[in-house]
Amino acid sequence: MVEHRKPAEFDPLLLVSGMTRALALDLPAALDKGHLAPANVSHIHRRCADCSDPDACKTLLALEQGLEAPPHYCSNRRFLTFLRFHLPKG
Repeated sequence: MVEHRKPAEFDPLLLVSGMTRALALDLPAALDKGHLAPANVSHIHRRCADCSDPDACKTLLALEQGLEAPPHYCSNRRFLTFLRFHLPKG
């Protein structure tokens, strides 16, 4: 079994921001329009803070490519995928 080690410092807010941008999700707009509760966003940030591989996430996001889905190791994979398909566009 491969064990991933968290870097000494990483900012889950930046990773969430990058991942939602790569997935074409606009969390601030969803909050403003009432499509998403602040508690949901807090939950996303907490789960990201517990990420098993933030270095891989940072590397993926540095490519600045759009994503169809979060990577398999993303602790928010299911919820972000749900949002991608259920939040109103634009």
